[in-house]
Amino acid sequence: MEAKKVKTLWHGMVGLPSTLVDTLVNAGEGLAVWHDGDCMELSNFDLANNRKAMSEHQYHDRYGGDDYWLYYYEWKPTAVQTTLFAGVKHDNG
Repeated sequence: MEAKKVKTLWHGMVGLPSTLVDTLVNAGEGLAVWHDGDCMELSNFDLANNRKAMSEHQYHDRYGGDDYWLYYYEWKPTAVQTTLFAGVKHDNG
């Protein structure tokens, strides 16, 4: 399972780049999302089927990658998941 650290939430939702979500869905993997020391696990099913919203426009990747949309998921961290994923290494992006 991959892990991603996010800096901000929007209206109680976490925004994830479509390029990441699409890659994980196609690979059959889930994602552990970290925010302010809390963690939420999104299964492959959640990533594919439980999106709450999508950005109105595409964003340009500042590192020269593909342009992407933001997919929004309801932020629901749990204490059990925080403990379970405390050892998972996550990126700083």
